Amino acid sequence: MMQRRTLPVGALALSVALATACQGAADGHSIKIGLTSSFTGPAALYGTEQRWGVEMAAEEINSAGGVLGMEIEFAFEDNRCNPTEAVKAVNALITQHEVKAIIGALCSSATLAALPVVKRAEVPLITSTSTAASITDQIGEGVNRWAFRSTIADDGMASSMVAFLKEEGVKSISVIGEDTDYGRGGAEVFSAAVEEHGIEVLSTDFVNPTSPEFTAIITKLKLNKPDRLAVYFTSTPLTAFYRQYETARLNIPGTGRLNIDHVLTNVLSDEFVASGGFDGTTSVNPYSPELDSDANREFVARFRDKYDQNPSQISFMAYEVVHLLAEAIRQGGEPTSAAIRDGLRKAKYESMMGKTIFFDESHQVRNYAVVSGVKDGKLVFLGLSEG
Repeated sequence: MMQRRTLPVGALALSVALATACQGAADGHSIKIGLTSSFTGPAALYGTEQRWGVEMAAEEINSAGGVLGMEIEFAFEDNRCNPTEAVKAVNALITQHEVKAIIGALCSSATLAALPVVKRAEVPLITSTSTAASITDQIGEGVNRWAFRSTIADDGMASSMVAFLKEEGVKSISVIGEDTDYGRGGAEVFSAAVEEHGIEVLSTDFVNPTSPEFTAIITKLKLNKPDRLAVYFTSTPLTAFYRQYETARLNIPGTGRLNIDHVLTNVLSDEFVASGGFDGTTSVNPYSPELDSDANREFVARFRDKYDQNPSQISFMAYEVVHLLAEAIRQGGEPTSAAIRDGLRKAKYESMMGKTIFFDESHQVRNYAVVSGVKDGKLVFLGLSEG
């Protein structure tokens, strides 16, 4: 029987948790960092997972003596993965909380809206989760020297996944995504990579992420019968789709940036998974808890001990970006926004993915992507690929 996750729910409970997390070094000997994410709304699951990764890393750093003799303290602002709310959240972090750097803003559309704000304010922002290819041209030296991305982009991951699909003999795919920068951007780069490898795209559909309806799309997919179904959803539409997928017994293996662990653990029934209804599904992501390395096994054990579940890719990316940011503060030599920005160009960090990561001229890191799959109802690690 597969264990189900239990996550905190309700705005009141969340606000209490965030207020508690913001307490920290009350004596003033702290470096305040901001996190803006989707703590409510359609991507709230991911916001919670991001907060877990950030808090775990900060606790480890502080217990080891902090950075430059000071503790890291976090301030949190909700953006609901909404561009307008993201602008408000970033402004609040800068003007009210007076943070020296920001991690955010989870969803690509929110991050894109935040980029001009941090550029004007001259406060560094690192996005650890926003993978839209459109961000690439809007960060870096000569463009926006205050914006950085610590994860690999959708175009790099698409190339890795499509090469794997080609080896599997896949001839056709259909694409579905949410109607956001993330969904449309991911679908666009995946479709381009697929067509470049001679695989036919049979259909492309987008849905409203807050009120997704899939009846017509599922009917079309049953008629078209693609070999694979590329999926680009955040948590709310992903959950809605795969519940309807099981009801309809669609049985078309998924691919793309699919959050397999969430679907297996939180969405599909044990009976459907055991029957092989999700077998053959593959996905490419910046991380998988199934990664076979000493560093990852130790991280997973510590995370499970703290939160009673495996880390998600969101938690992993949040955890590593805090450690990378801490190294940047050390390199900068003082806890000011300008020094941290300069330190980010010098910082290097040994990622548990197996690479030393650092920001290049485009303020982008290079790391491995993880190809995962479902075999006999279980999530399995299939390999690493250059992202």
